[in-house]
Amino acid sequence: MALSAAERAKKYRDNLKNDLARREIYLKKERQRKRKNYVPISDKTPQEQRMQRKQWRKGSQRFRDKQKGPGFPMSPAQMSSSSPPATPPPRRTDRRTQRGRRKVKAARAKAYRKIIRLEKGLRHRSLP
Repeated sequence: MALSAAERAKKYRDNLKNDLARREIYLKKERQRKRKNYVPISDKTPQEQRMQRKQWRKGSQRFRDKQKGPGFPMSPAQMSSSSPPATPPPRRTDRRTQRGRRKVKAARAKAYRKIIRLEKGLRHRSLP
């Protein structure tokens, strides 16, 4: 029975690995081929650097997604069924709001102090 293309390629690679002289020649050619196409990022223009880094980020993200396993990322339907209900948006916290809250807090503190002072006065009057 004839070998498939994958089997022939595997057999060729195995023979190449076993023959040290052929392996050294192959590795030397591979290094030259890679060195011919390699350009350090510092030698590229700023635009080319941005493009290269963007490709690296995308590749890294694909790798991380693969590592997380099948079913990732989740579809919106899966997310809604497995996630807790949405929280309401945060309240406004600009300077006016903060200043108003500070005034309310100070007024309440003053009122509580007055209540405590009046209660003490009542206790002293009712003790004779």
